[in-house]
Amino acid sequence: MSFDKVKSDRQVLRFAGTFDPGPLTLDRNPEGDAGVLWNYGWKRFRIAVGGGLRYAPTFGDQFNAALEDLGEDPVDFPDVLPKLDLNLWWAF
Repeated sequence: MSFDKVKSDRQVLRFAGTFDPGPLTLDRNPEGDAGVLWNYGWKRFRIAVGGGLRYAPTFGDQFNAALEDLGEDPVDFPDVLPKLDLNLWWAF
């Protein structure tokens, strides 16, 4: 779900969030994220830059499983992680 604040035909400020109930089927907590993106466009090219937070308690488990396969010690991850978004696209 997102909400756009349109400043002009070239600039858009987007507030977005997602919710993933999938882990509930595995007896885990649901996951989701929230953040903000600033979009700027030219005639054929657009860029979006933003950031936010991701609630992903299973990320640490998945990362540590990969570390154990490599013979490394597990790392303690927080449930909430920062995220950076960078989107680039153009019209042909």
